[in-house]
Amino acid sequence: MADHLLKAYEVDIGNRTEGLEHSNTTGYKVNVHEINPGIIYKDENVTVKAFDAHHGELAQTFGFRFDTPDRTIVISGDATRRATFW
Repeated sequence: MADHLLKAYEVDIGNRTEGLEHSNTTGYKVNVHEINPGIIYKDENVTVKAFDAHHGELAQTFGFRFDTPDRTIVISGDATRRATFW
């Protein structure tokens, strides 16, 4: 999927990296890896947890909870059933 997204934005990436904008030449690259529910990233500023979003018949759909020292942000998409937070 990531390969297809990069192909879709190929012209834009070329403009930004080789055109007049001279943007960062590595900022568009992706590092893809599979995840499961639970903590998927943690550093001193944020903990990111993935949770099952129960999206219809799709096998793996996730929402994400970002916990920082002063707030929590949840991105759950358009889940068809209530997501379970922990």
